[in-house]
Amino acid sequence: MENTTLCKVNCNDATSQSSCVVSIRTTVMILKDIFKGAATKASSVAGPFHDFYTALLMKGMKPKMARLTLARKIATITLIVWKKGVCFDAEQLKRQASV
Repeated sequence: MENTTLCKVNCNDATSQSSCVVSIRTTVMILKDIFKGAATKASSVAGPFHDFYTALLMKGMKPKMARLTLARKIATITLIVWKKGVCFDAEQLKRQASV
């Protein structure tokens, strides 16, 4: 129920509940586009994310699904780095790609 909490934080008494829900949906759509764009770029530039993407393709995954998986991986890493305050470790990503 994080969306409800977010709504309470972002919406005051003067704001209607429906506009609050629209605001949350808009934010989610923006974040989705950001991570999908990051995955598209990361899959085309040399680096650990490209290696992860390539490993997915080598396993027989379709490019569109591989980019979606990469976007989800980037979102997960972003959340972990943000919440736990840890540094990104490309070696962990390489190990996951090889499994």
